[in-house]
Amino acid sequence: MKARPLTLRSDRAFFIQILQFGGVPEKGGTIMSSAHTNSLPQTFLDEHEAVAQKIDELKRFWHQVDELGMGPKYEEMAARIHEFRTEMEQHFAHEESQTELFGALARNASTSGEVDSLRTQHANLLNQLDEFCSRLKQCEGVYHCWQEVRTDFDHFLNELHEHEDSEIILFHKIADQGH
Repeated sequence: MKARPLTLRSDRAFFIQILQFGGVPEKGGTIMSSAHTNSLPQTFLDEHEAVAQKIDELKRFWHQVDELGMGPKYEEMAARIHEFRTEMEQHFAHEESQTELFGALARNASTSGEVDSLRTQHANLLNQLDEFCSRLKQCEGVYHCWQEVRTDFDHFLNELHEHEDSEIILFHKIADQGH
């Protein structure tokens, strides 16, 4: 899958479209699935929208630092990523504790293997956020490092988007099956 560039376009709008219609927009804006959000718990939907908002905030900050020529803000960006990491850890823990979602995945023969895969993905995503914080702290004062970390962080956000997108679609599938 081609990486989405770090832009100011609203990733929140993209997530809302996925949440509302249960699918990732294809080229031309059509939706791959017609499932609706009323089949998923509202807290699940709210949390995924909050994740999208936080991603937008991180992208906006990074873009503003670059566009305004304020120079790299290693310490502040590391603090923002650390805060995001804490929020994602809570988000993942809450998801995994949702028996109507994760439990349904585990009980369904066609998706039971997905539970371990999602938990592994969650742990890997959190580890990557830890690595970004460490890298930013080590990069203090080295300008080219800012661009390298930004590029890698952009790839990470794409990976996170793909994870969240596939998770929403998987949970829609389970919800539509009536557990």
